[in-house]
Amino acid sequence: MFNQYNNDSDPQSLRYRRSPKMAVVGMWVLGAAILLCSAVTTHGVDLADAPMFAKMNPPATNLMILQDDSGSMGFSVLVKGRYDGRFPNPDEDRPEIDGFRFVFDEMGDTEGEDDDRFFGKEGRLYWQSQFHETNIVYYNPSIDYQPWPDYGAVTFTDADMDNPRINPVRHAGDTLDLDEESLNVGGDSIPWAHYFVRADNGTVYLVIMDGTAKANKYYEFEKDGGTEPNDKITSITEESDPPIEIVRSYDDDRQNFANWFKYHRRREFIAKAAIARTLNQMEDVRVGILGINEQVVVPLKPVKAVIGGVFKDEVDAIIGALYEYESGGGTPLKQGLEKVGEYYRVNDGNLEGQKGDPPYPADGGACQQSFTIVVTDGYYSDPDHKSVGNADGSKDNEAWGGSKVPFMDAFKDT
Repeated sequence: MFNQYNNDSDPQSLRYRRSPKMAVVGMWVLGAAILLCSAVTTHGVDLADAPMFAKMNPPATNLMILQDDSGSMGFSVLVKGRYDGRFPNPDEDRPEIDGFRFVFDEMGDTEGEDDDRFFGKEGRLYWQSQFHETNIVYYNPSIDYQPWPDYGAVTFTDADMDNPRINPVRHAGDTLDLDEESLNVGGDSIPWAHYFVRADNGTVYLVIMDGTAKANKYYEFEKDGGTEPNDKITSITEESDPPIEIVRSYDDDRQNFANWFKYHRRREFIAKAAIARTLNQMEDVRVGILGINEQVVVPLKPVKAVIGGVFKDEVDAIIGALYEYESGGGTPLKQGLEKVGEYYRVNDGNLEGQKGDPPYPADGGACQQSFTIVVTDGYYSDPDHKSVGNADGSKDNEAWGGSKVPFMDAFKDT
């Protein structure tokens, strides 16, 4: 998750800890050890009338994912220290606030966006928009980009190296020709299949994955001296002996770039891949998802968990719903957290109109753990939203932790 004041984190390394599972497993192992240590003799041992797991397993841990499904999650730009992570556009009246959002042109999946939000050929002369050290969403050749995790009968394979789809599950038939011109530098045509990379000596090179020659080509380049990151590339010169550390196989690099484009070029795509990968590794939990704009609403469902004595696994349904939505709307993160809190509190299984099992069952719910993870690019639009007061700070609110250590605090609206 990115912090709104310091978004220096790398979204492509997004990971989540599995502490709820460890807590449940740790309790099980500890209980088993106690039982075994108490049965040290071989005579007069009373056998249990019920399976041990039925007595020792508490209800599965609840984990709600509050998913940022706002418009900014659809951006293919994330620049450190810039408003909304946008790339500044010096030609606008408010370059630090407005700025570019999309490296690629409108392809059918960004309808309704203002033309000024797309770089276009001229804007892509701001070469740092295609350099992962500046735009941390852009292709990084040192990362191995994999297809999204499979679910159910749905599988995801490597992208087409020449014409990858613009979306893994939506906009079927819409592709991008990676050999088409992306920008033109002094008469030299540069295709979409390109990136910039820094060598160990500090020099930054342009790398073109040439689809005609079936080879990677490396270039040094000149700039116009503009203020970074708004310095433009003005000319390129091919380098016949590039530094060995930036040299890569054409086939591997081109495939990796195509995979990045299809599965990871947007903030939303990165988040979906990370969540799905994590879900496939979890067990003994119930997981739900709530989009802050309700583009995706999934009440708690079991993930490799025993529910009422029956093993259940609905992870495929969760991942399927996660993949299908498209981002759009504002970023009311605080209101989203309030909705999740009410879902837990009311305990009727109703999540914004979608009905499921209650978070806390009548039998065993009192000792059940519940968590919420916020997955966001770090920007929110409702800083003044207030609803709960200091619920955990007053002795009159003991049900919410008021006056109870370590839950009590003096922070407002918590």
